[in-house]
Amino acid sequence: MRCFLLGFAGFFLAALLTMFAVVSYGDYAARASLADTLQSMGELKTRIAENILSKGTTAGAGHLQNPSAQQHTVPLADYLKITSDGTIVFRNAKHGQIIVLEPAFNAGVVNWKCTGSKPDKNLPVSCRH
Repeated sequence: MRCFLLGFAGFFLAALLTMFAVVSYGDYAARASLADTLQSMGELKTRIAENILSKGTTAGAGHLQNPSAQQHTVPLADYLKITSDGTIVFRNAKHGQIIVLEPAFNAGVVNWKCTGSKPDKNLPVSCRH
């Protein structure tokens, strides 16, 4: 009977550790996928920033090209919208996080504010509150 209880306790411990590993891997996979999507936004952010710098304002900075062409440049996003002021709203295709990248123009420099819809633990460090 003692051997049975030790075996059962070992099995329970292994199952518990496996459960924690699977949950942790899911969080890691979501963060990695979102980081890849954010990285793929680099070219689009650069074009918007150049548009802001040339105009000297964020007004109208989001008018770059048609949305289908923008979608093609960001293959990891299944939803993408660029507002007239250059704000980028997208959803990660794999894990469904919605991210908002908002440009701010101050003293000749464009800075990007990143916010997200999911819990902070799933977001890259640059998007956490």
